[in-house]
Amino acid sequence: MVRGTTADAPTATSLATAPGERRRRVPVGALVAGETLVGVILGLWRLGHNSFWADEAYTWSTASRSWSSFVHVVIHHEGGGLLHSLFTFFWIKVSDGETWLRLPSVFFAALAIPLVYRAASRLFDERVALVAGWLLAINATVLFYAQEARTYALTVLLVTASFAFFVDQIKAPSRRSFVAWIVCSALAVYALPLAGGAIVAQALSLVLARPSELPLRRLARGFASIVVLVIPMAVIQIAQARGGSLNEFLEGDRTPGFVLRSFVGLSGGGGKPLILVYGALVAAALATAWPIARRSGRSLALWRVGLPFCWLVVPCVLVVASSYVTPNFAARYFLMSVPGLAILAAFGLVRLTARSRELMVGALVVVTALAFVGLYRYYFDYHSDDFRDAVAFMLERRAPGDGVAFIGDEARIPFEYYTRDRQAERTSLVPAYPTAPWGRFGTGDAHESIPTAAEVARMLHDHPRLWVFRRYDGTSQAARDRFAQLARGAGVRRWQFQDNVRLYLYERAGS
Repeated sequence: MVRGTTADAPTATSLATAPGERRRRVPVGALVAGETLVGVILGLWRLGHNSFWADEAYTWSTASRSWSSFVHVVIHHEGGGLLHSLFTFFWIKVSDGETWLRLPSVFFAALAIPLVYRAASRLFDERVALVAGWLLAINATVLFYAQEARTYALTVLLVTASFAFFVDQIKAPSRRSFVAWIVCSALAVYALPLAGGAIVAQALSLVLARPSELPLRRLARGFASIVVLVIPMAVIQIAQARGGSLNEFLEGDRTPGFVLRSFVGLSGGGGKPLILVYGALVAAALATAWPIARRSGRSLALWRVGLPFCWLVVPCVLVVASSYVTPNFAARYFLMSVPGLAILAAFGLVRLTARSRELMVGALVVVTALAFVGLYRYYFDYHSDDFRDAVAFMLERRAPGDGVAFIGDEARIPFEYYTRDRQAERTSLVPAYPTAPWGRFGTGDAHESIPTAAEVARMLHDHPRLWVFRRYDGTSQAARDRFAQLARGAGVRRWQFQDNVRLYLYERAGS
């Protein structure tokens, strides 16, 4: 049992109605349910609007196979999102359509909202918790991944659950919450190994409290149990690293500027005004830590402010640091920190507007309006890799015996997805690169490779008409050399589908 005092706790204005007031309060549960419903509605709207991009096609390819083949792929090639892949393996038995495969992510993200409320209400009060839930519900960065058939929304849910139940260990410990904390923390690592950074953030936050205020033995047992449970995932990751199967990709070349833009992008894509507002709210929240530290030093009051800050910062720092060990960095790995940002910003907003309910409502309206700028940009300005239209365009213009090549080879997996129900049309085409028969190339076979000069010469010799799908790897020097080789002695037509998918048709003279 925690025996620490709560006298120095940084609380916001209570939601309780003054004795003389007759204003009726809306039940808090209804408000949280409303925020969750908003998250669901935003996630469902235009869910199937964008084409699958390459990584979503990987999800389909991993799950749409026999059990033995699935186990082999996730252990040897695609272990990073093991839990999501396992879920999708059973989910896909109903349908493999885009909307159906994306649907779970909508609910994973929405279910994180009541968990953020739970964590924030334990740390602060109901008002902060409600604002935090609302900020998470309307965050366009979270929405982006809530509409993807990938593991990131599931990771946010499990990390948020882990933090909520971790707070319980200090504020309201119980056997049930203890088991839930351990299980959710371990499952988060199986959803995304980098989620281990969130567990490290929890441990580091304890430095801010006095040992006498903490149930140290309970926490030590919990952290030890989590470590034991994630050992199999560590073994899989080490084996894949030694086998060269781990993804190696540095998005934005991991430049300091790109890392910073990725971090501030957690605010929701509303541009500089929203970033500045979030910055001001976080600063207001952190400003409360200094007087607490001066007055009480290490204390539960200081820990309450420090925990969401650790949640925001520590996982992101560890994601960047780990990319220097294994060269793998992407902005999406920061997503698990958004709930921490929401809690910290909500606390700052309530502190700044504590003297006036009207001022708080006005501040919420401003933040909401700026957040909806991000939502608008996502819904109407963003377009994923448009393999859907590119494949349909090519199939309408194909001729029997045409060759099809993919540079790099990972672009073939979305092609396999969008031709899975058009096999009669697909069989009239010849896979030129990679040469595996249609339906026999998937997760574990793609290595982001490009053909050699000899392979390009063979393709030109064997196929008077050659279609080439070009994605990211088409920008490398080796790829440019291959495209120049393809163009010699052949006419070429080009089409572009959104930013990253380009389609070429090379026709040998006289064909």
